[in-house]
Amino acid sequence: MKNAIAIAAATITAGLVFTSAASAEIVVNLGTVTQIYPRPVITYTGSYGAFVNTRVDTAGVRTITSFDISAIAQQLGGNLALVEIRVRDTGTNSYGMWSPGADIDLMKVVGADLLTGTVTTGYLGTIAPHIAETSATLANRLNQCDAISGDDQVNMQHYISLGRNGVVSTRFSGFAHGQTGGSGSGGAGGPGGWDGSGGGVTVYGGVLVAAGMKLEISEAGTGESFGAELVFESTAVPAPGAMALLAGAGLLRRRRR
Repeated sequence: MKNAIAIAAATITAGLVFTSAASAEIVVNLGTVTQIYPRPVITYTGSYGAFVNTRVDTAGVRTITSFDISAIAQQLGGNLALVEIRVRDTGTNSYGMWSPGADIDLMKVVGADLLTGTVTTGYLGTIAPHIAETSATLANRLNQCDAISGDDQVNMQHYISLGRNGVVSTRFSGFAHGQTGGSGSGGAGGPGGWDGSGGGVTVYGGVLVAAGMKLEISEAGTGESFGAELVFESTAVPAPGAMALLAGAGLLRRRRR
């Protein structure tokens, strides 16, 4: 609901960070969100206000903020795969034993099949209970909107307390993007032979961005701010004529022996 969002606008280019060509990743700074009353009103500062919506959860007591991943990807030119999502504490919240910064109750991607690849969740910060937790435990804290309060650590099993400048992230890998072109043998006779025969080589990476794909986030409580980022990679598959160049550079997987 757009009327529930107070927006401080910025330019779109200010929200982008291009990493080196070697990594071929695009980091999109989605901006910052603070949940306020009445729900589901938020204060949003960033470049993507046109792609932000809010709603209350099914119980009617929690705010969920959603970012339209597919629309953002299209604005960047399309043909992208989502490699990672990150939610961070802004460093401007209350901190201490009973208020360990932003408490992330929900952080998940909807509108995509996440069962065909690998999804890994991690935490980087100072909150001791989370530092040694497994990916599965961290993901379980984030998979539904169920926190009672974010004021202390009593109900921490329902969320992740970020701590000052802490970050929780989910990484996507091993999702099939399709096959490179080409047919026939790819030079299997020598030790440097690459698997370019038949239908080509299957390319894997982040989860392909499709229509309806969104990032949903909820913070336990109100008044504390968090920031979010999306990390994309290009899904362009090399044309057949480029295969030999890629093979020579060692970028195609070697034929099994």
